[in-house]
Amino acid sequence: MEPVGVGRRAVAVLIDSILLFVVGYLIAIGTGQTNEEGFNLKGGPAFLWIGIGLAYFIVMEATRGATLGKLAMRLKVVKEDGSPIDWQASVVRNALRLVDGLVFYIIGAIAIWVSKSKQRLGDMAARTIVVSARAWAPLLLASLLAFGGSAESLAASPRYKDIVLSDSRDGAAMTTFHHDTPKIFLRAKVVDIPAGATVKGVWIAEKTKVAPPNYKIDEKEMKVIPLMDEVTYSLGRPNAGWPEGEYRVDLFIAGKPAQKVRFRVAK
Repeated sequence: MEPVGVGRRAVAVLIDSILLFVVGYLIAIGTGQTNEEGFNLKGGPAFLWIGIGLAYFIVMEATRGATLGKLAMRLKVVKEDGSPIDWQASVVRNALRLVDGLVFYIIGAIAIWVSKSKQRLGDMAARTIVVSARAWAPLLLASLLAFGGSAESLAASPRYKDIVLSDSRDGAAMTTFHHDTPKIFLRAKVVDIPAGATVKGVWIAEKTKVAPPNYKIDEKEMKVIPLMDEVTYSLGRPNAGWPEGEYRVDLFIAGKPAQKVRFRVAK
Protein backbone atom coordinates (compact mmCIF):
# COMPACT_ATOMS: atom_id res chain seq x y z
CA MET A 1 0.00 0.00 0.00
CA GLU A 2 2.26 2.73 -1.36
CA PRO A 3 1.12 6.39 -0.98
CA VAL A 4 0.80 8.30 -4.25
CA GLY A 5 2.66 11.56 -4.88
CA VAL A 6 1.75 14.84 -6.53
CA GLY A 7 1.63 13.89 -10.25
CA ARG A 8 -1.47 11.70 -10.53
CA ARG A 9 -3.19 13.57 -7.72
CA ALA A 10 -2.73 16.85 -9.62
CA VAL A 11 -4.40 15.39 -12.70
CA ALA A 12 -7.27 14.15 -10.52
CA VAL A 13 -7.69 17.65 -9.08
CA LEU A 14 -7.72 19.07 -12.62
CA ILE A 15 -10.54 16.72 -13.65
CA ASP A 16 -12.57 17.58 -10.55
CA SER A 17 -11.92 21.28 -11.18
CA ILE A 18 -13.31 20.99 -14.71
CA LEU A 19 -16.50 19.46 -13.36
CA LEU A 20 -16.85 22.14 -10.69
CA PHE A 21 -16.12 24.86 -13.25
CA VAL A 22 -19.17 23.71 -15.19
CA VAL A 23 -21.25 23.89 -12.00
CA GLY A 24 -19.93 27.39 -11.29
CA TYR A 25 -20.75 28.54 -14.82
CA LEU A 26 -24.31 27.27 -14.51
CA ILE A 27 -24.70 29.16 -11.22
CA ALA A 28 -23.29 32.28 -12.90
CA ILE A 29 -25.78 31.99 -15.76
CA GLY A 30 -28.64 31.68 -13.29
CA THR A 31 -27.50 34.70 -11.25
CA GLY A 32 -26.30 36.99 -14.02
CA GLN A 33 -22.61 36.90 -13.05
CA THR A 34 -21.04 35.85 -16.33
CA ASN A 35 -18.40 37.98 -18.07
CA GLU A 36 -16.07 37.87 -21.06
CA GLU A 37 -13.61 35.62 -19.21
CA GLY A 38 -16.34 33.18 -18.13
CA PHE A 39 -17.79 34.17 -14.78
CA ASN A 40 -17.02 35.93 -11.52
CA LEU A 41 -19.23 34.75 -8.66
CA LYS A 42 -19.75 37.05 -5.70
CA GLY A 43 -21.83 37.02 -2.52
CA GLY A 44 -24.36 34.24 -2.03
CA PRO A 45 -23.71 32.50 -5.37
CA ALA A 46 -19.99 32.30 -4.55
CA PHE A 47 -20.72 30.67 -1.16
CA LEU A 48 -23.16 28.29 -2.87
CA TRP A 49 -20.46 27.21 -5.33
CA ILE A 50 -17.93 26.66 -2.53
CA GLY A 51 -20.51 24.68 -0.55
CA ILE A 52 -21.32 22.46 -3.53
CA GLY A 53 -17.61 21.86 -4.11
CA LEU A 54 -16.94 20.86 -0.51
CA ALA A 55 -20.03 18.65 -0.44
CA TYR A 56 -18.88 16.95 -3.64
CA PHE A 57 -15.47 16.05 -2.21
CA ILE A 58 -16.83 15.02 1.20
CA VAL A 59 -19.69 12.83 -0.08
CA MET A 60 -17.72 11.16 -2.88
CA GLU A 61 -14.76 10.28 -0.68
CA ALA A 62 -16.91 9.16 2.27
CA THR A 63 -19.10 6.91 0.10
CA ARG A 64 -16.74 5.83 -2.70
CA GLY A 65 -13.31 6.57 -1.29
CA ALA A 66 -12.62 8.77 -4.30
CA THR A 67 -13.91 11.67 -6.37
CA LEU A 68 -14.52 11.24 -10.11
CA GLY A 69 -11.06 12.65 -10.76
CA LYS A 70 -9.45 10.10 -8.44
CA LEU A 71 -11.50 7.28 -9.95
CA ALA A 72 -10.24 8.29 -13.38
CA MET A 73 -6.64 8.27 -12.13
CA ARG A 74 -7.09 4.98 -10.23
CA LEU A 75 -6.61 6.58 -6.83
CA LYS A 76 -8.35 5.99 -3.53
CA VAL A 77 -8.35 7.65 -0.12
CA VAL A 78 -7.96 5.30 2.86
CA LYS A 79 -7.02 5.61 6.51
CA GLU A 80 -3.40 5.19 7.49
CA ASP A 81 -4.10 1.62 8.59
CA GLY A 82 -5.59 0.79 5.18
CA SER A 83 -9.22 0.74 6.31
CA PRO A 84 -11.87 2.66 4.29
CA ILE A 85 -12.22 6.36 4.95
CA ASP A 86 -15.31 7.29 7.01
CA TRP A 87 -17.48 10.41 7.13
CA GLN A 88 -15.56 12.05 9.97
CA ALA A 89 -12.22 11.65 8.23
CA SER A 90 -13.68 12.86 4.94
CA VAL A 91 -15.07 16.02 6.55
CA VAL A 92 -11.74 16.82 8.26
CA ARG A 93 -9.68 16.02 5.17
CA ASN A 94 -11.76 18.18 2.85
CA ALA A 95 -12.34 21.07 5.24
CA LEU A 96 -8.58 21.61 5.13
CA ARG A 97 -8.72 21.55 1.33
CA LEU A 98 -9.44 25.28 1.67
CA VAL A 99 -5.88 25.64 3.01
CA ASP A 100 -4.16 22.99 0.90
CA GLY A 101 -5.77 24.45 -2.22
CA LEU A 102 -4.31 27.94 -1.79
CA VAL A 103 -2.29 29.27 -4.74
CA PHE A 104 -3.32 26.45 -7.08
CA TYR A 105 -2.72 23.73 -4.45
CA ILE A 106 0.92 24.73 -3.92
CA ILE A 107 0.46 24.43 -0.13
CA GLY A 108 -0.81 20.87 -0.50
CA ALA A 109 1.92 19.99 -3.00
CA ILE A 110 4.68 21.21 -0.68
CA ALA A 111 3.20 19.22 2.21
CA ILE A 112 3.13 16.06 0.05
CA TRP A 113 6.72 16.58 -1.09
CA VAL A 114 8.08 16.90 2.45
CA SER A 115 5.88 14.22 4.03
CA LYS A 116 7.23 10.69 4.29
CA SER A 117 3.72 9.34 3.72
CA LYS A 118 3.00 11.88 0.94
CA GLN A 119 0.21 13.52 2.91
CA ARG A 120 -1.16 17.00 2.44
CA LEU A 121 -2.32 18.92 5.52
CA GLY A 122 -5.84 17.50 5.26
CA ASP A 123 -4.45 13.95 5.18
CA MET A 124 -2.31 14.60 8.25
CA ALA A 125 -5.26 15.94 10.23
CA ALA A 126 -7.62 13.14 9.14
CA ARG A 127 -4.91 10.43 9.28
CA THR A 128 -5.55 9.41 5.69
CA ILE A 129 -3.37 8.61 2.68
CA VAL A 130 -3.99 8.43 -1.07
CA VAL A 131 -3.07 5.12 -2.66
CA SER A 132 -3.37 3.42 -6.02
CA ALA A 133 -6.70 1.65 -6.51
CA ARG A 134 -7.59 -1.26 -8.72
CA ALA A 135 -8.23 -0.55 -12.38
CA TRP A 136 -11.39 1.32 -13.15
CA ALA A 137 -13.28 1.54 -16.41
CA PRO A 138 -10.62 2.58 -18.97
CA LEU A 139 -12.95 5.02 -20.71
CA LEU A 140 -13.80 6.97 -17.56
CA LEU A 141 -10.99 9.49 -17.91
CA ALA A 142 -11.77 10.15 -21.57
CA SER A 143 -15.46 10.60 -20.87
CA LEU A 144 -14.77 12.98 -17.99
CA LEU A 145 -12.43 15.11 -20.08
CA ALA A 146 -15.00 15.15 -22.87
CA PHE A 147 -17.63 16.29 -20.38
CA GLY A 148 -15.27 18.96 -19.16
CA GLY A 149 -15.14 20.24 -22.71
CA SER A 150 -18.83 20.99 -22.40
CA ALA A 151 -17.84 24.16 -20.50
CA GLU A 152 -16.58 25.55 -23.78
CA SER A 153 -19.67 24.49 -25.70
CA LEU A 154 -21.83 25.93 -22.93
CA ALA A 155 -20.01 29.23 -23.23
CA ALA A 156 -20.85 29.19 -26.96
CA SER A 157 -24.59 28.73 -26.41
CA PRO A 158 -27.10 31.59 -26.92
CA ARG A 159 -26.80 33.92 -23.95
CA TYR A 160 -26.59 37.42 -22.55
CA LYS A 161 -23.30 38.75 -21.20
CA ASP A 162 -21.90 42.00 -19.80
CA ILE A 163 -25.27 42.85 -18.26
CA VAL A 164 -25.44 46.36 -16.80
CA LEU A 165 -28.21 48.12 -14.90
CA SER A 166 -27.90 51.91 -14.85
CA ASP A 167 -29.84 55.16 -14.56
CA SER A 168 -28.79 56.21 -18.07
CA ARG A 169 -28.49 54.38 -21.36
CA ASP A 170 -24.68 54.27 -21.31
CA GLY A 171 -24.16 54.81 -17.58
CA ALA A 172 -22.08 52.96 -15.02
CA ALA A 173 -23.35 49.76 -13.44
CA MET A 174 -25.65 50.18 -10.44
CA THR A 175 -27.54 47.82 -8.15
CA THR A 176 -29.46 50.38 -6.05
CA PHE A 177 -31.59 53.21 -7.43
CA HIS A 178 -33.23 56.27 -5.85
CA HIS A 179 -37.00 56.35 -5.66
CA ASP A 180 -37.16 59.33 -8.03
CA THR A 181 -34.77 57.94 -10.70
CA PRO A 182 -36.37 59.02 -14.02
CA LYS A 183 -35.65 55.79 -15.88
CA ILE A 184 -33.81 52.51 -15.26
CA PHE A 185 -31.94 50.88 -18.12
CA LEU A 186 -30.68 47.33 -18.60
CA ARG A 187 -28.22 46.78 -21.41
CA ALA A 188 -26.56 43.50 -22.34
CA LYS A 189 -24.55 41.90 -25.09
CA VAL A 190 -26.28 39.11 -26.98
CA VAL A 191 -24.04 36.23 -27.97
CA ASP A 192 -24.73 33.39 -30.43
CA ILE A 193 -28.43 34.25 -30.66
CA PRO A 194 -29.51 33.62 -34.27
CA ALA A 195 -31.24 36.31 -36.31
CA GLY A 196 -35.00 35.96 -36.07
CA ALA A 197 -34.96 34.59 -32.52
CA THR A 198 -36.84 36.57 -29.89
CA VAL A 199 -35.38 38.13 -26.76
CA LYS A 200 -37.46 39.52 -23.94
CA GLY A 201 -37.02 41.47 -20.71
CA VAL A 202 -39.69 41.35 -18.01
CA TRP A 203 -39.60 43.88 -15.13
CA ILE A 204 -40.75 42.37 -11.84
CA ALA A 205 -41.43 43.99 -8.45
CA GLU A 206 -40.32 41.15 -6.20
CA LYS A 207 -41.12 42.73 -2.84
CA THR A 208 -42.57 46.18 -2.30
CA LYS A 209 -45.23 47.65 -0.01
CA VAL A 210 -47.56 48.66 -2.83
CA ALA A 211 -47.77 45.55 -5.02
CA PRO A 212 -48.24 41.80 -4.56
CA PRO A 213 -45.03 39.73 -4.46
CA ASN A 214 -43.45 39.12 -7.87
CA TYR A 215 -45.75 41.61 -9.59
CA LYS A 216 -45.07 41.99 -13.32
CA ILE A 217 -44.66 45.68 -14.14
CA ASP A 218 -43.86 45.60 -17.84
CA GLU A 219 -42.15 43.58 -20.54
CA LYS A 220 -40.54 44.12 -23.91
CA GLU A 221 -39.92 41.52 -26.61
CA MET A 222 -37.95 42.01 -29.80
CA LYS A 223 -36.51 39.97 -32.64
CA VAL A 224 -32.77 39.70 -33.12
CA ILE A 225 -31.67 41.11 -36.46
CA PRO A 226 -28.44 40.36 -38.36
CA LEU A 227 -25.32 41.91 -36.77
CA MET A 228 -27.27 42.84 -33.64
CA ASP A 229 -24.95 42.46 -30.67
CA GLU A 230 -26.67 44.38 -27.86
CA VAL A 231 -30.13 44.89 -26.41
CA THR A 232 -31.44 47.60 -24.11
CA TYR A 233 -34.54 47.40 -21.94
CA SER A 234 -35.81 50.41 -20.01
CA LEU A 235 -38.57 51.30 -17.58
CA GLY A 236 -39.74 54.80 -16.68
CA ARG A 237 -40.50 56.05 -13.19
CA PRO A 238 -44.13 55.76 -12.03
CA ASN A 239 -45.91 59.07 -11.39
CA ALA A 240 -45.54 58.69 -7.63
CA GLY A 241 -41.94 57.51 -7.88
CA TRP A 242 -40.45 54.06 -7.52
CA PRO A 243 -41.76 52.22 -4.46
CA GLU A 244 -38.93 51.11 -2.19
CA GLY A 245 -38.14 47.42 -2.32
CA GLU A 246 -36.62 44.57 -4.30
CA TYR A 247 -36.91 44.26 -8.08
CA ARG A 248 -35.57 42.09 -10.87
CA VAL A 249 -35.51 41.78 -14.64
CA ASP A 250 -36.18 38.31 -16.06
CA LEU A 251 -34.39 37.80 -19.37
CA PHE A 252 -35.58 35.31 -21.99
CA ILE A 253 -34.16 33.90 -25.22
CA ALA A 254 -36.55 32.26 -27.69
CA GLY A 255 -39.18 32.08 -24.96
CA LYS A 256 -36.94 30.28 -22.51
CA PRO A 257 -35.65 31.76 -19.22
CA ALA A 258 -32.03 32.88 -19.54
CA GLN A 259 -31.04 35.02 -16.54
CA LYS A 260 -32.40 37.04 -13.62
CA VAL A 261 -30.91 40.43 -12.78
CA ARG A 262 -31.83 41.90 -9.39
CA PHE A 263 -31.76 45.47 -8.08
CA ARG A 264 -33.33 47.50 -5.32
CA VAL A 265 -34.90 50.91 -4.87
CA ALA A 266 -34.20 52.97 -1.75
CA LYS A 267 -34.67 56.56 -0.58
